[in-house]
Amino acid sequence: MVKRFWVLAAAVAMVFCFASSSSAVTLKIGDVDFKLGGSIRYDVGYQFSDLGDQPTVLTEDSKTDFFVDDPGNSRLNLKVNYGKVSGFYEAAISSDITTRHAYISYDMGGGNGLLVGRTWSLLTLHFNEQRLLNDDALFGAGNLYSGRNPQVRFTRKANDNITFNVALEDNDASTPQGLTKSYVADELTPALLANLVYTLSNTVTLTPSCLVQLYKLKGSTYGAKDIDVLSWALALDGIVKADSLTLDFEAWYGQNVGIFADAFDLRPSQKTSTFGAPTANLLDTDIDDVNSFGGWAQLAIPVDQVTIYTGAGYQQAEVEGPSATYESEISTWGIFVACRYDLTKQFYIQPEIAYFDWGNDAQKTLTGTGVTYAPGNNDLGNDLLVGIHFQFDF
Repeated sequence: MVKRFWVLAAAVAMVFCFASSSSAVTLKIGDVDFKLGGSIRYDVGYQFSDLGDQPTVLTEDSKTDFFVDDPGNSRLNLKVNYGKVSGFYEAAISSDITTRHAYISYDMGGGNGLLVGRTWSLLTLHFNEQRLLNDDALFGAGNLYSGRNPQVRFTRKANDNITFNVALEDNDASTPQGLTKSYVADELTPALLANLVYTLSNTVTLTPSCLVQLYKLKGSTYGAKDIDVLSWALALDGIVKADSLTLDFEAWYGQNVGIFADAFDLRPSQKTSTFGAPTANLLDTDIDDVNSFGGWAQLAIPVDQVTIYTGAGYQQAEVEGPSATYESEISTWGIFVACRYDLTKQFYIQPEIAYFDWGNDAQKTLTGTGVTYAPGNNDLGNDLLVGIHFQFDF
């Protein structure tokens, strides 16, 4: 009975501490500072899906799902500071545990810093507040997300308004779709990334960024020559603040971005031509580079404890293939409206409506058992999500 009492008392004390605190748990041992934090996230709602054109006559073309989903990015993190050296580790807590961030940073003084480890890429390091569809942030519908990768990063803070970052990154290397001969991806150079964060009068922040990556596909079968693969991207992110609203935006353009971009091709049931990635040419001896572009914009309007968000995104990519059977381009877009309500400093709910149009498959004709659709029947459908995002940060 006494043991049960003390367990209950400890639980109540922990709940009280978390509820009354607006920051993570901190601890100091000697000269070392520790900070424990994290986030718990859940989505509840309905997803109404138009499945588009189907290659078989007996396949349903729509469905409705009720979901109570863990987006997969609830997290627990630990930050350690010792003088000029800091360490940070964060794990995603879901059905399994995966590393999100793990890096060491060193303050070199004079506005200079060095970081080694896994964290956000410098390209398009800016997100909107669209939450449903696994904390999506318009990924696959305008948001160019280059993920979290191992890197060596140098930071130079020139003054309070200008910060420059440059990084060498261990990034993806893949074999383009359609190559029937065997190739081995051989890294020539790491991905080179850079961005410049410029703040003007605390009301405007502009962040141009870029990426370039080059590697070689070495032919490992007879008749397979070596192929150079070049990927690059240019982007501009921005924030413009006014008294009554805030505008966030992103615009980008690049070549073969589907190689390095994460969560970039979310189209359902696509058969061919990964969005923005190079493909084999007709002779299967080289690749056709593919260009793509996109972006998103969001307005945030604060009203007391509520912030209203509305935004939209769009992305488009070329398609390399015979015009009789392939589209010349494919595109996707999304739009959302959300209302964030802060119940406490650490806990908020966000009702949201989001719509995604997945456009057309690159291949014009879909073929299935017992039926072949004529060109033009390659619609990939759309998704409408209506629900609430729950988030507790500690």
